[in-house]
Amino acid sequence: MSWTASELDALRKAYASGTLRVSFEGRSVEYGSAVDLLSRIRTIEAEMQTQSGAKPPRRSLALAGAISELAPVPAVTQPSVRRPALAPS
Repeated sequence: MSWTASELDALRKAYASGTLRVSFEGRSVEYGSAVDLLSRIRTIEAEMQTQSGAKPPRRSLALAGAISELAPVPAVTQPSVRRPALAPS
């Protein structure tokens, strides 16, 4: 199927706004989850790149993990709790 940049933009805007219903040119589709919507976006992006002669980008969960390891994670501090010392027996 041939997709347009406008259709892809409508899907991206819906995903960015957190909605699952996408309307475009009088048609409306409601996706079951954000994962379903993102999957459709990725499929269309890959098809459009293939049609243009470019190779679709390779996506890897391993890369996502590596990026999260590089990003600083704010420390969560727990309040210190002093426990009473045990009395000698």
